[in-house]
Amino acid sequence: MAQSARQMPLVDSSDQPAIVVFHKDGAEPARGSWFAADNVIAAKKGAKADGFETLVVKSNEALALANRVPKGRVFERSGKLFMPRIQNTVFEQLAQLAPKKRKTSHLQVVDSSAAESSDAKEAPASESKPVDGPVRPKGAPPQDWSKMGVGSLVLTRDIEEDDEAFYLAVVVGKVNATTYSLKWRDYPEFDPITRDVTQLALLHPKVDVAELDWEME
Repeated sequence: MAQSARQMPLVDSSDQPAIVVFHKDGAEPARGSWFAADNVIAAKKGAKADGFETLVVKSNEALALANRVPKGRVFERSGKLFMPRIQNTVFEQLAQLAPKKRKTSHLQVVDSSAAESSDAKEAPASESKPVDGPVRPKGAPPQDWSKMGVGSLVLTRDIEEDDEAFYLAVVVGKVNATTYSLKWRDYPEFDPITRDVTQLALLHPKVDVAELDWEME
């Protein structure tokens, strides 16, 4: 009886969270978003492709956490998911509710002597290798347009998805005199993009880049 009282059926509504997708890669910020019932299949597919965790919203506790992350979207052409920053505390609570995954990608079969040798040579935790995965590109705002070049942190739209919002991007190359190759700063797993200089916007050169790490309250 108590169990059934906690259960909450899925509601087919664009304003009702049906599934939450979330992820945290090493020291990178936690990210997550919720998707409505009509996007559950696409959200699961995108999450599986990128190794993200999912939590189906079936309880009031899950719904409360879903309401603390932004609503997501699925990019139609790439199938990628829009995953803004979320609070680490919310990520941890989501991870506790989500089904646990069994990680087997790095398991190896060794005999006892090899295991003892490996233990003896094991490096301290502080010297362990970072988690594999895309690394967020680093950049800084240029002083003005004449200083634009590789490593410049700028703003641009996702015109491939007809998105009107502007996102942070780092210049990684120059195609010609007026065209640049860029990587999304907060979505390093996405492929590089190409933009004409007229499609870019500059940040104030004295902006505190650390303050540009937004997260969902």
